[in-house]
Amino acid sequence: MENMTPKEEAEELIFEYLEISYGLIKEFIPVPIEAAKKFELVAVDKLIKAFEFQRFEFGDDYNTTYSHYKKVKQEIIKL
Repeated sequence: MENMTPKEEAEELIFEYLEISYGLIKEFIPVPIEAAKKFELVAVDKLIKAFEFQRFEFGDDYNTTYSHYKKVKQEIIKL
């Protein structure tokens, strides 16, 4: 999370996915941004659910981290 804003983290997640996808494809076939968004939304949803499930173990960090990833999800949707 390195002090990134939710928007910065959302953009980084999308672009990392696109970079990895491009590296795995032998021929240049652009990966649609919508596919990247769907993939990243699944990943962020899993993080959010993990925080909801283990909120008591995270203590004071729960609200900060949980709300950060809720905002990241909204930023992914907006991209």
